[in-house]
Amino acid sequence: MVLKSRYSIQEILQYRKVQWTHSNDFVYMTQVPASYEPFWIKPDYYCCGIVHSGKMVLDDGKGGMETVEKGSFLLFRPTQPFRILEIKPDTDGCFILFNRNFLVSFSEDVFYLLQNSFLNTLPNSCTILNGQDYNKLTILFSRVFQMLDDIDQEQWNYSAKGLILLLLNETNSILKNYKISYDNLDVIANKEYQKLVSSFLQLSSIYFSTHREISFYAEQLNVSVGHLHHVIKRVLNTTPVNIINKAVLKEAKLLLGYSENNISEIANLLLFSSVHAFSRFFKKHTGLAPSIYVNTLPTG
Repeated sequence: MVLKSRYSIQEILQYRKVQWTHSNDFVYMTQVPASYEPFWIKPDYYCCGIVHSGKMVLDDGKGGMETVEKGSFLLFRPTQPFRILEIKPDTDGCFILFNRNFLVSFSEDVFYLLQNSFLNTLPNSCTILNGQDYNKLTILFSRVFQMLDDIDQEQWNYSAKGLILLLLNETNSILKNYKISYDNLDVIANKEYQKLVSSFLQLSSIYFSTHREISFYAEQLNVSVGHLHHVIKRVLNTTPVNIINKAVLKEAKLLLGYSENNISEIANLLLFSSVHAFSRFFKKHTGLAPSIYVNTLPTG
């Protein structure tokens, strides 16, 4: 597996052949270049923004794929590894990339923002926005980008820092209801939801390989399938199926990388109906066939 550590904004601009003359510590864009890095990236920058059209498929390094489409908010943090699997042509939106150096020299308040805002508290790389929040963020990013286009070139760097700080603060206000993580369930006011989510995560960690049907977990928890889906979606911003699939995928990767079992045996261990069914599942979620994935792993 090829991993580029401390991958910088300057390296992104060079690799994707983006024309940019202002700063090596910050860039904003409204279109995603069709060319992209085929290797794993561990960035030294933050990347966040919203998607208006097209699609990106990413491996977020947590055991599964993230599909980023219209209405999604995308966030990557420094040192968080990811790999781009696909970018559809004409994918666009509003995106900013910046490193700590860009803002830290502007205001001491930035340290609090980096630690306590959505930049540190959003649970997922891809967050599905509701329609109202998507519209608010679209207007906000559009206005800030317009000002970035219009500000005086001699004062551009200083003015841009102020505008990005404003953008981050206002974005944080809009995203305040999305900031819930697996490890911070105590912030959820509804105690029944807390208990249900915690119980589902515990059950799924035990039975993910033997029971992938959501009805099993709903029956064990004495709730309807619809209610279980609603609560998991509201609290964790994902679905029960995604959680189970990620657990299966994580186990599959461990077996492929560290066991002596062949692919057919791993398919049997994970109770797939056939090796072909396992291969389809694995490729759907990683973009690679199991045999190709094995060849990407480091040796020795």
